[in-house]
Amino acid sequence: MMLCGDSGIEFRCKDITCILNQHFNIVLFTESTVLYGGAVTSLGFVVPTKYLSFIKTISKKHSYSTDLSKIFTFSNEKDKLRLQEFIETQKNDTSYEIIKDIL
Repeated sequence: MMLCGDSGIEFRCKDITCILNQHFNIVLFTESTVLYGGAVTSLGFVVPTKYLSFIKTISKKHSYSTDLSKIFTFSNEKDKLRLQEFIETQKNDTSYEIIKDIL
């Protein structure tokens, strides 16, 4: 996978790849492929997304307090803890929009 945008901690929510760097992001993949380093790989764009909007789009029942293991699949516990730290900085923001393009 080749990314257009900042990389960071990668985890998944169902079929959606998410990346955490200074922002919460989703990766939107194109139908195009690229040749990089002698290998053909998929091309994805890293798109900053409001965390609360994302989890409310996945399920209206989700909130900041929802167990992250019920929403995401992490490669290790350290990545989960890093996302929990990020969420703590977002809790004062209670506004959100449903993201129709990822439904």
